[in-house]
Amino acid sequence: AIVGTISNDLVEAVDLFPTVMEIAGVQASTPESVSFNSYLVDPLAATIRNHVFSERFLPNGGPPAEPWIRAARGERYKLIHKRFGPELYDLESDPFEEFPLSLATLSGPELNAYDELAPLVGLPEPGQLTLLASGIVFLHVLVRARRRSAPDTRAHGDWKGTSASDDSGEAGSSSG
Repeated sequence: AIVGTISNDLVEAVDLFPTVMEIAGVQASTPESVSFNSYLVDPLAATIRNHVFSERFLPNGGPPAEPWIRAARGERYKLIHKRFGPELYDLESDPFEEFPLSLATLSGPELNAYDELAPLVGLPEPGQLTLLASGIVFLHVLVRARRRSAPDTRAHGDWKGTSASDDSGEAGSSSG
């Protein structure tokens, strides 16, 4: 690696193990992790991950709990699913995540980002009720309606990330 080089590529904590093992010359593979050694060798190496995922469980300790917060991040957008509903941020224009985008008015790249990230944080299917702080709304019906009225610029299939040729209805893989 070139000393002082910074890479903005997405990696997860689970990627540390295969990276260290690869550096040590040991072949190690786990389903959820990938080595980011290529970034250390060449900061301009091809992107390995298109998104990263995190969860926060509350309270700490005690019996197993449901995740209180789930987040998925792509290069530009981050979707956080909290107890009271989802928040989508444009990290390019709002790097400190202070102003969530209005989900009712998403269009173009924002809508594509929502489509890609929503299944990763476990948001309900379109049409299911989502409880928000302001009451019960058909949030995903609104997003789906906006999606239908917006020009389709997505390279992938439906909102689950399935390809147009895959009619099984199962979510496709978006890791690279």
